[in-house]
Amino acid sequence: GILPKLVPYDPIQFPDWDPTVDFFYKSCIYFPRWWYAPGRSSLFSNLRNYTRPYAIGGGAAMGNLWERYHYFVRKGKLNETVTVSELEGTLTRALKPSKEVQRAVDQCVSQFGKPYMAVHARVEDEMLIHPICSDRKQRNLTQIFEHVGRDLPRLRPTAPIPQTLFVAIDRNRMGRWPYRSASKGSKKYKQLHEDNVRVLNAVAEVGLPWFSSNGQVRSIDMKECGTDGVRSISPCMHNISASVVNFDVAVNADVFVGTSISSYSISVWKTRVLKGIQNNYEYTLEGIRELEGLPEAHKC
Repeated sequence: GILPKLVPYDPIQFPDWDPTVDFFYKSCIYFPRWWYAPGRSSLFSNLRNYTRPYAIGGGAAMGNLWERYHYFVRKGKLNETVTVSELEGTLTRALKPSKEVQRAVDQCVSQFGKPYMAVHARVEDEMLIHPICSDRKQRNLTQIFEHVGRDLPRLRPTAPIPQTLFVAIDRNRMGRWPYRSASKGSKKYKQLHEDNVRVLNAVAEVGLPWFSSNGQVRSIDMKECGTDGVRSISPCMHNISASVVNFDVAVNADVFVGTSISSYSISVWKTRVLKGIQNNYEYTLEGIRELEGLPEAHKC
């Protein structure tokens, strides 16, 4: 539930949204959390009258949209009056990108050679120093790219070779190391961060080496969307809208490679599986493995 449909906040147009009770209100956009109206009240009591649904989340509820959906599927109904099929209709509308975001997605993907693969490289600076899942976290972008270029051809020997590598990553954040040298974790990972930036720039310039099963090596062009794809959207929405654009591009990729330590990757996997899209993979410390069925909820 981390991907809201982006709309300018208007107290007249949205009188049921109360920005005084939420942490995600900004000067020109509002992100309702699952715990507050209209999301929780609508899903639990007033779904039939909820004509403009939004995908919502944040805080403790981040990444829980599909978990809640599966709970209701197992239960068989949302409440005494609302069925799962009605809930699915609401979620389908909520997850449909806004027109502005869809234009950004279409414009970016139109530049891709097909088929294309997407990689969620979760190696931004705050993830490097964050202790979550440290025992299985792959922080090294060089190894991620090497596993993608070597393991995927082995796992998919007869599949068409991807023409484009789409990388979902915050390039602007990758361009700096915001921590003081004396801060915890800074010295340990600062050099790795610089190495990751260098390899990202190198792959963006010359492409990703792809070691085909027949022994041939070719270069896969790298593309990005994100921030560059949302220039036409209101500036106050750039950060979150870039994530939404990347999410949609990753969901509809011919191949997706993510990481189980990220709720973002898990949301992409689950959305792809529920849409019937195959070719879902995970990068680990040991290499690439194929996922079958729905991934587990995010945990360490």
